[in-house]
Amino acid sequence: MSDQLYTELQTLFRIRKKEALQSGEGIIETIFHTKGEPTSQNTIRNIWKRLLTKAGLRNMRFHDIHLPACF
Repeated sequence: MSDQLYTELQTLFRIRKKEALQSGEGIIETIFHTKGEPTSQNTIRNIWKRLLTKAGLRNMRFHDIHLPACF
């Protein structure tokens, strides 16, 4: 996740939380979470790197995966 997307999602969450509190609904659900807490922007990236290491693959971005031509 890019830093810009992370910032935008944080802003959206703050806006929705403010709206929920003003309407009396309370706290809204987060979009992304792990163990009940908001996910940091590097969590998925770190998991991906560990998976690559365990699989013996070179370091690459998730979006660099090339699927077979049949897809």
